[in-house]
Amino acid sequence: MLNRRVQWPGYKPWHKTIAAKNWRKLRGPVTRVKLAEAVAIATQELLKAYRDEPYDSDFGSWNVGPNGIQLDQICLIALHQVSKGSWQPQLCLLGPRR
Repeated sequence: MLNRRVQWPGYKPWHKTIAAKNWRKLRGPVTRVKLAEAVAIATQELLKAYRDEPYDSDFGSWNVGPNGIQLDQICLIALHQVSKGSWQPQLCLLGPRR
């Protein structure tokens, strides 16, 4: 399992566990492509969870939802292996923040 922990500015911390193995017919480690897809899905779930959450107005430019940052404004730049079984996604916000 891979743990995804996010501390998005202005929101409470968020956590998501992602499967690190492929449990289909041929078992094995997850490829980087599958890991990237899992990061994208987890990021989408993060934005959905934060959409209706109150946020610290000091970080208003980091607000998510219809009037803030949306999934199509976030890009996965890289996946860094920081230790065995631990990967850190590097995300980039596309375009200027308000």
